[in-house]
Order: sequence, then C-alpha cells, then structure tokens
Amino acid sequence: MAGGAKDGLARIDPKLIPAIERFDWQPKELVAVLGEHRGRQGNPAYCVAVSPDGKQVVSGGSAGYVRLWDRASMRLQKVIGHGHTAAALVYSIDGTMLLSAGYDGAVRIWKMDKGEPTAGPLLTDSSTALYAVGISPNKKYIAGAGQDAAIHMWEINDKGLPKKMVALQGHTGPISSLSFTSDGKTFASGSHDGSVRLWGLGGERIKELGKFQVANKEVRALTYSADGLTLATGDSEGNWRLWDMTMSPPRPTTTLPTKFGAITSIAFGPRGSKTLATGHTDHTARLWSLGTRPPRARVCSGHANVVSGVAFVPSKSSQATALVTASMDWTVRLWDITVAKPYERTVGIVPKGHLSHVYTVDFDKDGKTLASGAADSGIRLWDIAVPHPKVRYHYTKTPIIVYKLAYSPDGKTIAYGGQDTNVYLWDPVRKWQIHRFTGHPSHVGNLEFSPDGKKLLTCSLKTMHLFDVESAKEERVFKGHIVNITSIAYSPDGKRVLSGAGAVKYQSGTPVIVKGRYVYEDCTVRLWDAESGKEVAAIKDQEIPILCTTFARDGRVYYGLQEPLIRQYAVKDDKPAALPPLKGTGGYVHTVTMSPDGKLLATVGLDGQVILWDAIKNTRLQSWTMHEVCHRAVFSDDNRHLALPLGTGVIYILRIDNISLSDPIQGKSKK
Repeated sequence: MAGGAKDGLARIDPKLIPAIERFDWQPKELVAVLGEHRGRQGNPAYCVAVSPDGKQVVSGGSAGYVRLWDRASMRLQKVIGHGHTAAALVYSIDGTMLLSAGYDGAVRIWKMDKGEPTAGPLLTDSSTALYAVGISPNKKYIAGAGQDAAIHMWEINDKGLPKKMVALQGHTGPISSLSFTSDGKTFASGSHDGSVRLWGLGGERIKELGKFQVANKEVRALTYSADGLTLATGDSEGNWRLWDMTMSPPRPTTTLPTKFGAITSIAFGPRGSKTLATGHTDHTARLWSLGTRPPRARVCSGHANVVSGVAFVPSKSSQATALVTASMDWTVRLWDITVAKPYERTVGIVPKGHLSHVYTVDFDKDGKTLASGAADSGIRLWDIAVPHPKVRYHYTKTPIIVYKLAYSPDGKTIAYGGQDTNVYLWDPVRKWQIHRFTGHPSHVGNLEFSPDGKKLLTCSLKTMHLFDVESAKEERVFKGHIVNITSIAYSPDGKRVLSGAGAVKYQSGTPVIVKGRYVYEDCTVRLWDAESGKEVAAIKDQEIPILCTTFARDGRVYYGLQEPLIRQYAVKDDKPAALPPLKGTGGYVHTVTMSPDGKLLATVGLDGQVILWDAIKNTRLQSWTMHEVCHRAVFSDDNRHLALPLGTGVIYILRIDNISLSDPIQGKSKK
C-alpha cells in the first residue's frame, strides 16, 4: 500500500511549479501547488482600486485582508491587513498614499513608496462601520462614512498629521459612497436614504452646497467624471443615472433601468473615454458605451457571486483598455476590454483550482489522486501521480460548501458533508452518488470512516451519528455534549471514539463574562464505546474549548485547545492519565493529525504555523509558517507527503522524507 503511494507521489517534480506561484516564505519542502494564487482574495472581496500609474491593484475583504497585486501579472505582492472587514479603498491622486476603511470604524493610512506600503496614522473617530473613504486631490482632507450616516472628516496639516474635524450630518441612512471632484473643491456623498449631498471644501469649515433625491431607492454607488461636470449614481434597483452638475439643482441627463440586480459599484473610464463600468449583484460587471443612444453594454461574465467593486486601469489614451473587478466569490479579476467580448487575463472562466477556502483534502490509497472540498462548493479530484499535478474532475452535482471529506479505507469511495443536513457517499470512478446519510439536525462539521470502512461517524451540532456504510442506515446517536462538537476521531482498533467540545456560555442570550473573561462550558474530551455509543470516560481538566483531537497508534490521546500547546493522555482500561504536554506551538492549535504509520504528528495553529512532531519521542522535527489561513494537514499513505489546504484556495503538497530529528523547543538539528 505504501509502495504504490510513494511511487505515485514521487513523480511530482517541484521544478515544474510556475515561477508566478513561488514565494520566498514557502517551505523548501514544497513540491506542488494545486490551484493558483493569482487573484485569490482568501475571503469575500468587497472593494478594489488601481494605483494612478496603473502598476498596482489593491483589494480588500472580510477578515481584514488587504492585498496588493502586480497589475500586469496579478501576482500577489503583499498582504497588509486592516483589522476587520475592509470595505473601501482609495489611492491619493499622486499614488503616495493608500487609504482603507472598514467595519471596525477605522481609516488606515498607508504611505506608498514605489508600491511599497508603510503604515501611517490610524483614524478611529467613528464608532460604527465605515463603507466609504475618500481623499481630496491636494491630500488635505480625508473623509470616511458609513453606518452612522455621518461623514467623518480629517484635515491633514503641513507635517502630514491628521486633525479631526466636525462630523458632517444630514443623511438619514447609512452612507455607501463618497467621491471628490478633480479640482478638489467639492465632494459628493450617496446614502441609503436615496439622496446625494454636495459639500464644499475650503478652510476649517466644510459647507453643504445642496442635495438632491436620486429616487426612493438606496444610492449604492456614485462617482464624478474626470472633468467633474458629470456625476454617475447607481441604486439598489439596478438603475444608473448621469447627472449634469453644471445645473442647479443637478438634473439627470441619462437614466437607464437595468435588470441585472442592484448596482454595487460604478466607475468612469479614463479622461476622454465614453465608458462607464457598473458592478451588479447578478455576478456580472457591465461596460456601457455612453456615445450611443441608448447606451450599449458589454458584459464581463465569469464571477460566481456578487461583483462588489470595479476600477479601470489608467490609460495614456482616452481608450479604456482594462478593468479590475472584485467579487464576493473570493476573487479579484483583470479583464481585457479592448475587444467586443471582454475576457479575463488572469483567473479564467474555468479556474485552475478552488476560488476560496479549501477546508478539507484527502489522498487516495494509491497516492495517485487528491480529493478536495472548499467554500466554492463541489469536490475536485487532482491527478498527483504526475510531474505537474492538475485537476482531473470537478464534481458539482451536490453544490454545498464541503467542510469534510474522506476516502474510504479501500479507496473506492469518498464520503463528504458540509453546509446541509446530509452526508454523501460518492464513487469517484463512476462519478455517481451511492448513498445519502440523513437525519442530522444541522450542517455536518466532521466525519470519519471506521478503520475497517464498515461504519461512518459524523457530527452535527451536539450529537454524533453512526451509520452502516453498506445500507446507509443510522445505527445510533451519541449524546452527552451540551454544546457543539468541534472534533471527532476513531481509535486505530475501531473500538473507541473520541470527541471534543467547548463554547462560550450564554445566559438570556448574552455571553457570560466574569472578571473580564468569557466563561466557557462543556470544555470536555469524551471517550465513547463505538459499538454501544456509551460514554466510557471524560477529560475535564480545562476551562477553554477543545479545538481538535486524535488518537496515537498506542492508544494515547492528543488534543489541542485555545492555548499554545498540545495535551496528551495515556488511556488504559478507559482511564485517562495525563502525560507531559507538547510545547512549542506558536498559537492555538485547531488541527492535530497522525501519520498512517503512527510515527509522525502534524499540528496546525490559528497563526498559520504547521509543526511536524516525532510522535514516539514527542519532539518537534520541523515547522513552517504559512502566510495564509491553513485549515488542515493531511498525510499520504506513504507517510512522507503532507497536504496543506489554504484559505486562498490553493493546496500545498510537501515532501517530508528528508526531515531530520530536531530539538523539541529550539528546532536545531541534532548531529
């Protein structure tokens, strides 16, 4: 069994990893990158901007990620972060400053030197989420606005330091967008109250110049044309309008109702071009030719979710040549718009891999195929017994977010579950569904085959369910935990089942806090008889949640929790006895897994650190720090390859057969 896996995986040639997928921080043991980094935000992308020189793209999204990309190749340059969801981004007109605003109510200022960011002042005067940010052309004023319907203003002094000004009031609903005129004398704000307000800049006092009602709909986006004579607005009904700003009050010159969902973002093309771009909730961006009556549209089609941001790449001519889009499908895409039918230069309509978080992977028995499941739904099968691994098949018949999948011990079937109440048994050769395991109270967070492959154990909320694989009938339900189960594991002999739990305690819908700390409940590791479903032992030596559990070949139990170490227990006659913990992890450990031969242990922390341990001597062998979220570590059957699924949708395969024994704390090789 091991020989087949080793022969197959040994064919992978790390020299064939494309240069664009190589980064300095990657492990030297990396032999394959499944999927691609380009354009992968790692979470829903909320906003996008292009530097004035057109060389750099910046995108922001949930979890606070702000990513900088080389515009020509869309190669990731840097991740600078925001602290919370980054909802708005803008460069200063000279490209020397980058501003991000987000759900934490903060505006972050980044000083840019040839595309390299340095953190500047942090503006935290808003107590609610910010959805829009702007900076005047002379870099004297910064504006941020959002949920509280106020516009928070800062004046930048001669030393480059911001000074808080009086917040501007007037809107009665959240403010979604801001835009400055190119002469820096005026800016506009658009609100969910359906209105646009105009503000005059100059001196220490900012005056409201006027307002007008767009419609009885939410204004979701607005932007000034390069000459400042026209304002474009987009609303929640999918209508966009062009307003003549030379008139008082401004009047619409063009009104175009669309049927493509709410307009989320809007942008004018380069100065002199007659192109307008709109992003829509129907997963498209559209390019409107303003020189025709009515305006004609070209469609940028390929995103799998809402297009939340659009930005033109600056051009030396009046022709718009490229558009960048950000989407809730976790991607940032670059489009060639010089042709009648725009096409993607990067991600491609048929992507090379997952678009988003890969939650689960597993090797087949022979080391020829890797199966993966992610937030973008479905299962991908990868050919890995080749020099350059690639996707062989994408199964989408049951389009759910897949939280866990596993090959059966004989390698003939795959069980998977996720964001619905069923678990599915699938034949990856014939490509058909064999069984559906039903009866779960909610989504399925985990599943495991018994070592002989005859049983399937699943968990959903507070319960575990045991099914007969051949008949798909539920045999029993394991009950005892009082909060959601976080982890399950089968003992190597199949006689025992391990589970872990723990969650914040609530009272009348409010978290219980004592002396400034959350109180948790059911922070317990439970040992069960697999045949009867009865609890035979419980480990209750902690007051913080259990995040992961596993068995060693000799019956020892490992588990990780919200502390920087791994606890272990010897279990004899169903009586757990504490052993010295494994120390040296860099943060909370949410994954702990054993190699098939029982000699190696791999742990993954919330800090992105992956550690390989000698499971016999409990010493640390090697560690790697991923610069992305890493969800699991999975061994191949040859015990010498490790798959690491990342939050950006890529999967790394490491070859670990040359790892030498190291000091358990310092990580220095022993000669």
